[in-house]
Amino acid sequence: MKRADRLHKLVSPPCGGKSREPNIRLLCLTQILRAKTKLVFMGYCMLCTLVYACFLLCFTFNDL
Repeated sequence: MKRADRLHKLVSPPCGGKSREPNIRLLCLTQILRAKTKLVFMGYCMLCTLVYACFLLCFTFNDL
């Protein structure tokens, strides 16, 4: 019985919807939050570089 439970825990993904252990659910939440913050940070960086490129283009065209 215990071996079957252990196998089921190994086979089932840690981010499963119905996990009774709170620490697995917490780990899942932290992973999701990390991914979201990474995406937000990358988006922010891209936005900043876009604005910087626009400023550079504007200044070069104003000089011409």
